Amino acid sequence: MLIRYGSAYRRAVARQLLVRGEQGYEAAVGGGFSRFGALERDAVEAAGLPLFGHLIDIGFGAGRLGAALKERSGLSYLGVDVSPKLIEKAKELCARPDWRFELVERPAIPAPDGVADIVSMFSLITHIPVSESRAYIVDATRVLKKGGAVVVSFLADC
Repeated sequence: MLIRYGSAYRRAVARQLLVRGEQGYEAAVGGGFSRFGALERDAVEAAGLPLFGHLIDIGFGAGRLGAALKERSGLSYLGVDVSPKLIEKAKELCARPDWRFELVERPAIPAPDGVADIVSMFSLITHIPVSESRAYIVDATRVLKKGGAVVVSFLADC
């Protein structure tokens, strides 16, 4: 059972859904769903995601990146998030029964060593404590194949 990890985010998602209904899913992940999904897709492809590669998407929210990649039939995908509501929405939007979507209770990637070509963390480390960011980055290096890449976005006040 989830106790603390991700509880504030789960409350924020629930609030967005209560106030905005179906549009709350997009609001919960910052808006621009399709536009940002396409940018994220371009970033992981530029980082070297192979046609038949394995992508691990940490903090995937409602599935922006997955929705942008769902037509790539040879792609293997693992999405990890703390929000059950967003996981269900991502499953619906991606419509890929061969893809895994996992609920996590701590900053750890539920995958074996050396399986991923790319690990992505879009709009994640901006919103979590430094200790959790470090834990995810260290774990990402564990699950990466040799020559794999971690792709991260970070928003900062400049």
